[in-house]
Amino acid sequence: MEIFVHRQPKGFLVGDLKSIEELGELLSHYGPLVDDTEVTVEITASWAEVKSLLRKPRVPDVVLDIWRLSEWPIARWVAREYEVTVAEILGRSRQSALVEARQVVMYLFRQHLNLTLTEVGTWLGGRSPATISYGHDKIVDQMQRSTALKETIARFEARGKNSEAV
Repeated sequence: MEIFVHRQPKGFLVGDLKSIEELGELLSHYGPLVDDTEVTVEITASWAEVKSLLRKPRVPDVVLDIWRLSEWPIARWVAREYEVTVAEILGRSRQSALVEARQVVMYLFRQHLNLTLTEVGTWLGGRSPATISYGHDKIVDQMQRSTALKETIARFEARGKNSEAV
């Protein structure tokens, strides 16, 4: 796995990591240097490496957050559409706008990334497979009743088909 940290005005290559623990140590070490400036972390890894990280029982949340924010645009698209942040989608709030945004992400992850319920739950902050299944099914049900939601989902799906990142 190779990590590149972009920080204005220039980035630096961190290098090859052999374990998830090394990545956690690296992020702990460089975190205080970042202050409030925006940072993009680019991770180059095979899909097999990512899936193996997801299946490990105690993947640090910071690692998953980096993958969510840097590699999967779905959550960013949904956050922008619903005028919330990705952190709010990943959080525990039960506000209706956040719940719907979170369930849309669950639906899109299940439909288009071919992840298991457990994997989607891991990506979304450790939620249970039952929660993911419920959220997915709720969006399917709402899409049958709401043309607005159906059109929103269709826009995300079209955008995903045009994007190499998904």
